[in-house]
Amino acid sequence: MCLGLLLSVSCSVKYLVGVNDINSPRNGLLLFRPIEWSFDNSRAMFVRDEKGNWVYTLLYQGLRNVQLINMFIELEKANKNMEVSRWS
Repeated sequence: MCLGLLLSVSCSVKYLVGVNDINSPRNGLLLFRPIEWSFDNSRAMFVRDEKGNWVYTLLYQGLRNVQLINMFIELEKANKNMEVSRWS
């Protein structure tokens, strides 16, 4: 049962993303820390547009007017002090 589910998920990922080896280092994406944070914390996602290009899309509109550099500075300060930032 689990193997069948894993195989079906693996086939779906291959179809959706269009890569043969999802774990290949060539599939890595270097992101600016605030963008990485918003993606990891479900505040944004990447979707394909009608031309097949990946587009960064905000899910949490509270970030729309935030300057990325200010968010970066705050996240770095919170990380140094091992605190939770207001973005968490």
